[in-house]
Amino acid sequence: DDVIYPLLLETLITAMQSNNAFIGGTDVVGVPESHWFKVQEKIKEPPVAGTVTSRTYDETLEAIFCGRSPLGCIGGVMMHKDLIGNTRFRTDLYIGEDFFFIYENLIKGTSSVFLTEKWYFVRNHKHNCSWDYSFNGFWTRFYRRILVWKSEESFGRIKYANIQKKDAFNCFIRCIAKNSPYSNDAKKMRKALKEYKKELLPAFSRKARLLFYLYLYFPATAKYILSKRKR
Repeated sequence: DDVIYPLLLETLITAMQSNNAFIGGTDVVGVPESHWFKVQEKIKEPPVAGTVTSRTYDETLEAIFCGRSPLGCIGGVMMHKDLIGNTRFRTDLYIGEDFFFIYENLIKGTSSVFLTEKWYFVRNHKHNCSWDYSFNGFWTRFYRRILVWKSEESFGRIKYANIQKKDAFNCFIRCIAKNSPYSNDAKKMRKALKEYKKELLPAFSRKARLLFYLYLYFPATAKYILSKRKR
């Protein structure tokens, strides 16, 4: 399902070595199956050199939580084996385990390099596990964010922890929108959300808190309001 631009590995290795960075990455481009032939054509063209920017550890954290970062998923990301050490993917996550793996290694204190060009291509199709919006799909996404916000709180980086809490709620909204408001999966999602109410609400704006309570107690109304906003 994945194809990389011919110069990707060489470019990242050179940039990481030059900047003493232990993580490097390029953005992932999701390509519909019907357009996959265009990727095949692109990688056969004469290769063009890429542009790389160097980021300090603090700048990398800021980019991951507040800006644009190519370190959101494992596709297109390169890490030095000395940085990884004994860190392994969590087997209790099957969506978002890649971000958490990157995060766990990043917070060891490394700088990074970001490739401007998007040189990692993923073929999107109906068998991608990332399209799972059942309760299990929701929970692995939601729990990953719990792990990150608790980690950030332990470092005293409340700003980033709160961003993850808001993202967790947005994740809930995206997943529950794919389900009937009163289905078993939706009920379990709301139950999980309610369990973290005390931790989530202080990070929310007044409007987000109102939406939070609507989803908990009047889910059909919340879904209707959100659908009207999108129009």
